[in-house]
Amino acid sequence: MNRTLIIVAGVALILTGLFFAFNSYIYNEKQQGPVVESYFGTLSGEKVCLPHKDTTGPQTLECAIGMKTDSGEYYALDTEAAVGVQNVQDGKRFIASGTITPIELLSSDYWQKYQVSGIFSIAGEVQIETMLPAQEEPVVAVPPKTEGKCFVGGCSSQLCTDNPDIMSTCEYREAYGCYKTATCERQSTGACGWTESAELKQCLAQAQ
Repeated sequence: MNRTLIIVAGVALILTGLFFAFNSYIYNEKQQGPVVESYFGTLSGEKVCLPHKDTTGPQTLECAIGMKTDSGEYYALDTEAAVGVQNVQDGKRFIASGTITPIELLSSDYWQKYQVSGIFSIAGEVQIETMLPAQEEPVVAVPPKTEGKCFVGGCSSQLCTDNPDIMSTCEYREAYGCYKTATCERQSTGACGWTESAELKQCLAQAQ
């Protein structure tokens, strides 16, 4: 009987020890958080001056060159091994590959004053994105109407068009009287107009 109690007590102590050891392991893992490491990647964005975290105090004209990615993150640029980055103008978009070092791994406090996610160490050639000029839409010529009735219009009945509701200002000229006996019809061009008969030409010449 006593031997059985001793065995049960021993097993209970072992299980209790394992329980506390497991809880301690879980607690330590949660405190450590995920492992942060540098990695190689490709980023695209525009060349900018890095924004400061604290914008309440006086600001200087200092410009720390960086990159604003398409996702809105800022990275300081290490361009020692980059090719062509000097050709990238401020505000221009470019694509590059290299080592991305998260801000958590930086030992220097210098970059802590900037709103950056890390340092982007560019390796190799930088690709500058160029905007293609907008293509102009071709102008499509609309052929004139070649069919349909022509109408006499205007305040003095001096116009011949294919618009039955056309209007004009009301001033009288002697030449307008020549159109009273002229013919309003479609011409060889397909447009409506007055047929230039000998009588119309003579009348218009006398009205000058």
